[in-house]
Formats: sequence, C-alpha cells, structure tokens
Amino acid sequence: MFQFIAQKSTIARLKALVATSKTALYLAASLSVFSCQETSPVHPDGAQSPTSTVARNQARLASPAALKKYRLIQWGEQTLTYYPDGRIKRSLFGPDVAGNDHYRQSYSYSAGILSPSGTVEVRYSRSVPDSRNMRETYWYNDTGHCYKYKQVVDEGVNGVHTYTSILAYNSKGQMTDCLFGSGRAHYDYNADGDLVKVTFLNAQLVPTETHTLSYTPSNGGPPVNDLYPLHSEWMEPFEHYLPYFGQPSKHLVQSVVIKRLYGQVADTNVFYSYVRNADGYVTQRKTYHKLGGAPIETKQYEYEITLINIPN
Repeated sequence: MFQFIAQKSTIARLKALVATSKTALYLAASLSVFSCQETSPVHPDGAQSPTSTVARNQARLASPAALKKYRLIQWGEQTLTYYPDGRIKRSLFGPDVAGNDHYRQSYSYSAGILSPSGTVEVRYSRSVPDSRNMRETYWYNDTGHCYKYKQVVDEGVNGVHTYTSILAYNSKGQMTDCLFGSGRAHYDYNADGDLVKVTFLNAQLVPTETHTLSYTPSNGGPPVNDLYPLHSEWMEPFEHYLPYFGQPSKHLVQSVVIKRLYGQVADTNVFYSYVRNADGYVTQRKTYHKLGGAPIETKQYEYEITLINIPN
C-alpha cells in the first residue's frame, strides 16, 4: 500500500511499528456488505430433495442476478474473521493457523451512553518475544461517525507514546478533516460522492502535499461501481474495515497523482487495474507506477458468499 505523506503523523509511527512485516500494517475490519436487503439463510424447501435443492441453489449462485450476501475474508495477505453479528473480530497477516507469528489485530467493542455510540479497541500484537505492540481506540457517536481515535504505541526501551487525532464530517456524512499533532489532512469530493483530493497541511496550515484521485478507467470508460467499499487507503485513519468513517466513495479509484509542494520533488503516479467476478465484485487488484509496466503489488480478494433464500 502506498501512503505518501510528507509530514510526520501518527501513521509514520504505525509504519515503523510494522516494518518487519511483508506489507504495511493498515489493518482493520468492517461489517458485511450486502448485495440485497434480505438476510435469510439458505435452507431446503419442504418438498424438494436435497439433490435438487443443492442443484437449484448452485445455479442461483452462478447467476449474476442471484440474491447474495458477500463478506470479505481475505484481502491480500490479510485473513479476516468475524463475530456472529457480523462485526470484525480479527485480522491476521497470513493464514489463521498455529505458528503464524505475524502481527494480528483483535477487535473489541464497548457500547456508549447514546445508542448506538461506543468505542472500538484494536490491539496489534505478535506472538514472538520482545515485539513492539500497539493499541488503537476509536470513538464513534450516535450517528455512527468516528470523531476521535488514539494510538498508544509500546516501543519497548523507547517507552510508550500516545497520539490522538480528531475527525470532522460534512452534512452528507463525508469525512472532511483529520487533525493530528503535526497538522491536518483535508478531503474534497466530487458530485458523485467520490474522494477526489487529499491535501496535507503542516502545523502552520501551509499545504505540503496533495493526492489527486481519478475514477476514470484508462480506456476512457465510465467510473466503475465499488460494490464492497472499504475505508480509503488514501485517508486517515488507515483502518479499512470499520464502518465509522463516513460515506465511502461510490466508484473504484483508477489512478492517483501525489504532488509534493516543497523542494524539487517529482510527482508520483499510482495506477490500479481490477479483475471482477460476474457479480461485479473485485477479485484482484494490481498496482502500478507506470501504465503498461510491471505491477508493484497484486492483491487478491476472497469472499464468503451466502445465497439468500428465494421463495418459489
């Protein structure tokens, strides 16, 4: 993943914490995304034989028009598990098996005074001795928006450090600002509700860097709907799966231009290409620094798909 942020921020600490991992630790969790409003489980119809029921349901599952519930269980190297109510429980680099000592994130939830407000605590830990650990806490209000988050980083001999950020939203429920110790990040959107620009400002509120996002595919076609939107990798906090960070973009980002507003630093370009299944859900994403060049990252998406019962 690519977070090109010039000024120091809480995320720089997170990157340092997970430097030993194969990929940056932008870990997280989310509620299930539904392709319809029904949530009934698949079950055999009374007079149908098990064989005919399975055959009929398999045919429905293969059809793009079928009513299905998608839940992300693998995102690149991250394996995701959920509580019975659908909230994220754990995110782990690599398979969820004994002997995997990569960083894992465990999520716990507490109710607030105003329902459905509350907090989510995320603990980052490893099973190996002398590893540095981190705890993040997210506070969300009764509108479902996270308004504050805090990182507590245990750096061993270097002590324990705490970083706090404040988040703001507009009337459409979109995140507009993130204020942290060394400055702020500001977010702009287009008429479709897609994030189109991120501006980083230092403590004196002088812009230092911009990220400009485009949703137009390289072939010039129309924007492509994102059917399983995660919290953007181009926004703070870098916690992708929790659903408390406002209205996500509606379309798949196709390219990003990173412009540093200091010194003689060349712009950086990031391009994406996607593979989608018959239902339109992304199953693979490749990242490039140059169109037509070799990908610098390939991320696979795997889902748990539940067929929704369709009454005869």
